[in-house]
Amino acid sequence: MKEKIKDTISSLKIHVQKNLEAIRANEKNIRQLLEREVSENRSGILSRLSAENKKLLNENNDFIKLQFDLLKFMDKHAERLEVHTESKKKSEDNDSLYEILDTKTLTFEQALDLTISGELEFNDAHPFFMQEEFYKALIDYYLSIEDYEKCQLLSETRKTAEN
Repeated sequence: MKEKIKDTISSLKIHVQKNLEAIRANEKNIRQLLEREVSENRSGILSRLSAENKKLLNENNDFIKLQFDLLKFMDKHAERLEVHTESKKKSEDNDSLYEILDTKTLTFEQALDLTISGELEFNDAHPFFMQEEFYKALIDYYLSIEDYEKCQLLSETRKTAEN
């Protein structure tokens, strides 16, 4: 069961990435259309692309929330799923993730996805740790799913590093 959940999370991540690629392509098209002369056709295309981006963003929010919920489920029922969730193991996993990933080449969206999924710990070694926009995006996400404990933890982590 644990492997099926992990496969599902992986599939959701891939889908989020594909949506992000489509959103970027739509944004590029929107920028190009904005340079054209105003017309009914242009307005219709702009509306369609904007609506598609909104749909994709909402879908991504749902998929990210589902990933997070599945991860919480795995943590909550670790013994039944035969998962070892010792904090030392998580720390080792995060250390190895930092070694495997070239965190300097991560995009904002990739880092956000990995951080929300718990694969990339939000600490002073995080590539976007001191970036206010990233911090706000994390807080906004956790507020949207009403995970106030996680918001508090992020705030405390950030304050500890600043002192």
